[in-house]
Amino acid sequence: MTTTGRLFTTNARLSRVATTTTTPREIIIDESGDLIIRVYKKSSAFDPKFQSSIDSSKTIDGEILAIIKVTKKTLVDKSVYFAAMLAGGFGEAKQDTIDLEDEQLWFRHFHDSFNEASYKVLIPTIWGALKIAQFYNFKTEDLEDWFGKWLKDNGGDKLEKFTIEELQTLLYPCQEFDNPHGFAHATRRLVYETEGHIKELFPKGFSKWSGKHLHLHPRIITSINAARGSLKTKIHQGIYSRRFFSSSCSCKMEGYFQYGLALDKTGVWPLEEVMHGRDAFSLQQILQGLGRFGYKAPNETCNLCSQDFATTVVGPTVDRVQRNFEGLCLDCIDKGEKRDWDFEYRYHQARRVWDMAEAGCRFEHSEPTWYFSWMARKQAADFFERERDARKRKASEMD
Repeated sequence: MTTTGRLFTTNARLSRVATTTTTPREIIIDESGDLIIRVYKKSSAFDPKFQSSIDSSKTIDGEILAIIKVTKKTLVDKSVYFAAMLAGGFGEAKQDTIDLEDEQLWFRHFHDSFNEASYKVLIPTIWGALKIAQFYNFKTEDLEDWFGKWLKDNGGDKLEKFTIEELQTLLYPCQEFDNPHGFAHATRRLVYETEGHIKELFPKGFSKWSGKHLHLHPRIITSINAARGSLKTKIHQGIYSRRFFSSSCSCKMEGYFQYGLALDKTGVWPLEEVMHGRDAFSLQQILQGLGRFGYKAPNETCNLCSQDFATTVVGPTVDRVQRNFEGLCLDCIDKGEKRDWDFEYRYHQARRVWDMAEAGCRFEHSEPTWYFSWMARKQAADFFERERDARKRKASEMD
């Protein structure tokens, strides 16, 4: 990125920033550029305004963030939207300065001009790029490689550098930029490390009202929470023991008491109390807490009551649950055009194959990942369902 002190002052319109609160950055994407773009962030009617570059008698509600020098032909050649704007009958076609919402990432893509700073942008900027893509019909797949590098540079190979709150804001970008590994790592960490109900978030600094349509399909969040609930069940199934009830030893009541007392002293039992509510623990905190399990045998000679339940029951359960879920698979969710969901459901039950390499899954995974991804799939109604629903609507209208 090239920035300067006052590179563009030859054009008088660039100085018409009437009430903005900060000095816009000046950025050269193409040295030989012939078009100046004033990139702005929208604001309410009571916040900063600036004069329109097309009509000086009008103002725009917003603040200019940057003044960018680009090449008009490059934008026209690489974007249908800009071709219509800059080479058609719109007023912008005759201008050498135009005003647009913040699109710097897209301008750099169009000019093949990504730089080091492009991989250090904040998460709200990524959401802004997705919002702009939908508004102008830009191809999100054009930024997939950039996003993959940004994700690894800032989050690490398994997104371990991101906080839980940041991961909640990255689910949607991972989906939209078709990053299966990032999506899997994010959903896995959220399942294991979220305290309480899992949800997606808008990043701070991004207007949730202007981007309210940017969100995951509801089934995905449902499946993520269902995976968390499934792991809770597996912990309970693995640790809750009925063996004391069928034992004939005289110390079984004391043994059962000591077993329950050891669980209580971990501070993460019973699960129903510690996994829900305002002070809920995450699954990871519970698994770590179970490492404090310390059973005191009431009778060292009894085969049952003298067992080391920490190594024979609790430890193996923790290990199984820790490895059980690998995150959601985008390919199992989104490859509807290549997959027969009804056949696939029966196929998996019969063959016990879970990652469906022939269907395009880009990483190997086990049954839980397939199942909860299958639950989150995008499912369109078939002809029979559409006709039935139409009949029901017609009947209800006649009542």
